[in-house]
Amino acid sequence: MDLKRVGTKFDRVRVDINENFDKIEGKYKGLQKRFDNAVEEVSEKAFDKVVDRAKIDWLPPVDTFDDLATTYPDATEGQTSMTRDTGKIYRMTNGVWMEIQDFDATAINEVDARLSAELEGARQDLESRGYDIRWNALDAIDDDWGLAINKINDYLVSKGGGVILLPKIGVFTYKTNINISKGISLSGLGASLKADARNVTINFAGSNLVDGVIFDGNDKTGRAVVLQGDKSYVHRCTVKNVYGDESTTNTVGIHITKQANYCVIKDCAFDKLSAFENGIEGDLIGAVRAIWLQGQFAVIDNNNFLGMEGYEDADYIYVSADLKETNEYPANKSPLVNGFFAETFAVITNNTFYNATKSAIKLQSSGNLIANNTLINVGVDLRYAWRGYSTTGNVVKNNSIYLYGCVVTSSVYQFQYNLNTVIKDNTLHTDATARSEIVNAVDLIYNAEMIFDGNELNFSRYNVDNIFYLSGARRMTLSNNKFSGTDVRQTYTFNQDLVSDFRTNNNEISYERTNFPVVMSTNGSAKNVNFEGNKFMIGELLPSASHFFAFRNVDNLNIIDNHIVLYKKDQSIQVRIEGCTDVEVQRNAFDARVTVSDGSKNVDIIDNVFNKDVLSAVFVNNEAGEAPENVRVIKNVAHKCTYFVSLNGNKSKKNIEVIDNTVGGWTTDQHNIIFIDAAGRPVQRMEEIYVKGNTPARRFDYGFTSERPAYKKDVGYSYFDWSLGYVITWNDTNWVNGNGDTV
Repeated sequence: MDLKRVGTKFDRVRVDINENFDKIEGKYKGLQKRFDNAVEEVSEKAFDKVVDRAKIDWLPPVDTFDDLATTYPDATEGQTSMTRDTGKIYRMTNGVWMEIQDFDATAINEVDARLSAELEGARQDLESRGYDIRWNALDAIDDDWGLAINKINDYLVSKGGGVILLPKIGVFTYKTNINISKGISLSGLGASLKADARNVTINFAGSNLVDGVIFDGNDKTGRAVVLQGDKSYVHRCTVKNVYGDESTTNTVGIHITKQANYCVIKDCAFDKLSAFENGIEGDLIGAVRAIWLQGQFAVIDNNNFLGMEGYEDADYIYVSADLKETNEYPANKSPLVNGFFAETFAVITNNTFYNATKSAIKLQSSGNLIANNTLINVGVDLRYAWRGYSTTGNVVKNNSIYLYGCVVTSSVYQFQYNLNTVIKDNTLHTDATARSEIVNAVDLIYNAEMIFDGNELNFSRYNVDNIFYLSGARRMTLSNNKFSGTDVRQTYTFNQDLVSDFRTNNNEISYERTNFPVVMSTNGSAKNVNFEGNKFMIGELLPSASHFFAFRNVDNLNIIDNHIVLYKKDQSIQVRIEGCTDVEVQRNAFDARVTVSDGSKNVDIIDNVFNKDVLSAVFVNNEAGEAPENVRVIKNVAHKCTYFVSLNGNKSKKNIEVIDNTVGGWTTDQHNIIFIDAAGRPVQRMEEIYVKGNTPARRFDYGFTSERPAYKKDVGYSYFDWSLGYVITWNDTNWVNGNGDTV
């Protein structure tokens, strides 16, 4: 490029300044070309790879992994499906079906390393050959360096581009908006641009390299930096003292607009962002964001955030996009919007957030990766950590949260009305020395196709109401997670209908005290719910606890291969099944009993072990509803009980089968395989009960001679005849006494 030579109006500048332009003219072009090439490489190669590897095009689930090849023989890159047998998600990547957690940001890291090297070389060149704004000191009228910078910018634009250099450590006030044109770079080398008028901003038109600048809002501007065009790179900058007054909506440190795609914010710091609060909720005056991202394909990496004070929304990073309307579930359940927010494909990685108040990251956009970030709150109450609303295809992975002596007033994770979300391998740690409160650890309201896998949540000395608060969960898998804590009221709470195809598998839960670990209470009918392979280690139940698993109105419920251990107190708890249909309770190890009540039908209780001394291993009851029907109790083992199966309630239970069970011992001398309470004796139809092969089975029933059961009985079937005053036994033909005489 041809640079203008310095004339007589620059007499204040050394005579040899013109020699600097000779150097810049020859060497700046090379520097600019290297930067443009680096940004181009990020935008056209690395980002393309990340987008290809992050995007998810969901296909209907298949039964097994082998079915993927036959069902989708022509699958293309990004198409994704779930296998029903394992609940795993597979994505077509480079022609191969791979688990979705194989996503990584290698392409970004490789290019970022090369770009960082280019930046280091650029900094060295800038120190000796940048356009020093002090050369235009006379243009900074009334200490408004914005006027000087804008004039330098216009001059460099006329010459095809350039670099504006702020001298090291200098502080330069501005009272007018600063507008940096496309292709113009700004290097601060530690210098500060300090606002000295209300609501002035610094705007970048695109393809800008911004390095080492301190953007000081001086509590006078509510929007410090605005990126208005593609491919800008903000590196090693600080944004601080941003304050939105009573006229400011959405106070923002750096705003990446819809027109600004492929931008990078890296190695920056954000501190002291706040806003005026007018007392009106929902009007966005008082909302604060360190970064507001609206453009696509941005990278926000390795930044530090602290000092956020917001009264409406206070999000360190807010990612938003336009709404795409649809009636698809679960978007159609939202009371606020009818659709999903569009894709932004942001990569938000390796950032550290300190003392968030509302949330660290809020997503109202789709297709983003949130990975390897850290949130640390010390003594500052938090409402949310990560949250997302009406989105699709977001991945939240390998993030860490540390909470010390603070209260979580809502949820650590809150995701509402989302589709195809993966939350994987995240950790939560709390301070063992400071007791605090959490309402909900994970708040999942109307989500579908969600994976919550491999996360570790530790609530040491925290009172937690719910680990999971779920409503409207469809096609959701919670697997391979570890939860531990001191006082946890409930692990899973379901409080609405529409729950279907829900799996919680292979989780490890360990609490010192808890109330109701699993409560599924629905207004309608949930269906296809699977609890399998989970381990519960519980010290003791809180005084109000009576149920361990409580399920109500669930069709097709499986409770299989779970272990429930109470290791501190000898307490009586139960797995309660109420109003459920088609239930399998198999191969569990319970320190509890199983209660089947009020209208439950087709319940199989098979091959379970009841470890604790209980009044009854299986309790079949009706309290306010219809009597249970078709309950099979087969091949179970009870450590010790008073009655193995107890039938309670004032309605006759239908088709009760008790077959081949084993009782290790009895807590009384009654030895009842089946006990019928006083309310049930007048109404219970004996022909609806079948007992066979239980060990020991010394006594089953009693009554007067006229009431002897006439239905099918096995040899050795016992009956206490009140008319005779002793036990008689069925020999396959007649009732006989102890001497073998027919009576």
